[in-house]
Amino acid sequence: MTVEQRMDQLEKRNKRLTVALTMTVVAMAAVVTMAATNIRDISNSENGRWEFFEVDSGAGHALLDSATGDLWRIHKSTKKPVTLKK
Repeated sequence: MTVEQRMDQLEKRNKRLTVALTMTVVAMAAVVTMAATNIRDISNSENGRWEFFEVDSGAGHALLDSATGDLWRIHKSTKKPVTLKK
């Protein structure tokens, strides 16, 4: 086998390894991307949709439901709807 034939073999092998490495990286990126789509955004979860407020009229504390826009007054163990004056 001549030096030129060995160089051709080496170049072909190098090309195959480069393609294999590239495909592996692409496959890993695809797996990571698919796995990341299953992560829940806290703003869309049941716990993340409530915002806590302190009502300035001395009424205590309130929770705003960002999904519906309802405001709830909370006091100890009770939760009552709050009507906002316009």
